[in-house]
Amino acid sequence: MISTKPYFDTASARPARFSKTYSAKKASELAKTYEGRVKLFEDYYQGWYLLPLRQNMREGTALITATVLFSFCDALEQFKRGIKSTAKNTGEFVKAELRSIYQKQLGNKIKKNTVDSLIDQIYEVLRNGLHHDLTTRGIHISISGVVTMFRESGDHIVELWFNPSNLLNVIQHDFLEYTKVLRNKSDKTLVTNFEKMFEMVFDLQK
Repeated sequence: MISTKPYFDTASARPARFSKTYSAKKASELAKTYEGRVKLFEDYYQGWYLLPLRQNMREGTALITATVLFSFCDALEQFKRGIKSTAKNTGEFVKAELRSIYQKQLGNKIKKNTVDSLIDQIYEVLRNGLHHDLTTRGIHISISGVVTMFRESGDHIVELWFNPSNLLNVIQHDFLEYTKVLRNKSDKTLVTNFEKMFEMVFDLQK
């Protein structure tokens, strides 16, 4: 649970804030309305996930950025589905979000099974294998460039250039589009699932 109950941030030795913008007291007030909950959700994940990652995107932090983004994908997919992930299905949640993002980015230029293969490799190598697999499986991780590139041999991806900076951009775009849908209430299922997850995740009214 993410709570507004008083506690100290060990890094600054000061009372912790709910987010970059809102104090714990203000967060508790905003949580009483749907519009306020959407504001808190957006500010919390922007402030503690996306903004710090963007500020720290420099040489030497690419792997850390990728790892945090996968956790963020898991959280975002939970809100979209309205259910919590477990140790058994967290990988499926992360890959579902990544698949949605990459399919939007690539459009019809690439076959669905190729995108699925790409997502499987990104997840397996970067979330599970980390440093060892980066050096043994022909995966190149970089913060430079504009797009994620890969080379195919038949139906197999033999070399993948993974760009966390690009992934951060597309995930942030997807996150902002999702919050727009929540504000407009244009998708009733997403709204219902968001409210359900908000109650489970944020302990703001106690």
